Amino acid sequence: MNVVKVTQTLLICCSIAIISPVQADVIKFVAWGDTPYNHSVDVDDVDNLIDVMDTLNIEFSIHVGDIKSGSSSACNDSTLTVAYDLFQQSEHPVIYTPGDNEWTDCSRSGFDPLERLAFIRNLYFSEPKKSLGQNTIPLVTQADDRGMTRYVENARWVENNFVFATVHMPGSNNAKDIDGSEYRSRNYANRKWLSETFAQAKTNNNAGVILSMQANMWPNRGKSDGFTEFKALFEQEVKDFVKPVLLVHGDTHYCRFNVPGSQSNPLPKLRNLWRVEVFKQPIDGVIISVDSNSSEPFSAKSVLGNDCQGM
Repeated sequence: MNVVKVTQTLLICCSIAIISPVQADVIKFVAWGDTPYNHSVDVDDVDNLIDVMDTLNIEFSIHVGDIKSGSSSACNDSTLTVAYDLFQQSEHPVIYTPGDNEWTDCSRSGFDPLERLAFIRNLYFSEPKKSLGQNTIPLVTQADDRGMTRYVENARWVENNFVFATVHMPGSNNAKDIDGSEYRSRNYANRKWLSETFAQAKTNNNAGVILSMQANMWPNRGKSDGFTEFKALFEQEVKDFVKPVLLVHGDTHYCRFNVPGSQSNPLPKLRNLWRVEVFKQPIDGVIISVDSNSSEPFSAKSVLGNDCQGM
């Protein structure tokens, strides 16, 4: 027997045994949103971004809404379908949560916001139990819960022992002034979905929670703040959970990556909260690495190499 070959084989096997679990414990996804804004010039850039993301070793991407300009483009069917077609051409799974530009702001161009919301739900969430894209992943939808059939857009799934969830929180003050009944019902559904997400993570001993929405809920808007109840519950859930939480959002067009304790973090006293806000311009995405075995499980860099605060 060739002792050298046997030794080499054992070393290779041992190396694989040691390295493989570490590799399996780190996954990547891309967060993006606030695009395409100007369809006449942005669509080609978004198409290029999707092509680049398809070359990356990512599990999926999460688009946090605003698929058109809120003021300079119409809310007709063809405009609202552009992003859907882009998402569906992606080779990787795409999970989308609505922003304000595609429904709450549609009154600016003479459309009924609630009718546009119904259109968005019927198009983008016609099959709410799976993602968009050529290759899909299964999702749990809040629409399956009793009394929650309309909330097809609120999704949940697990990857790398982290619970991922989307929650429909648009900018424009959470659409509080569009329709009081719609706001109250959706706000209740969102809080319920949030609490159930953290309850699931606790019950299943998951490593962390990653929550995505469109709105930047800070700064405080005073007595008229449409996010007050959700923010209070979110802060309490994050505090009680203790384990790592990542909040992903768009809305205010300033890419940033905030670690716990940073003064740029909206809740700097919480030692387990990270925050990512996605790009608007330049059109880009944020690659987020998730390490389930690390006490600091989140790291970030841009897809196309553009500058972003904190990276």
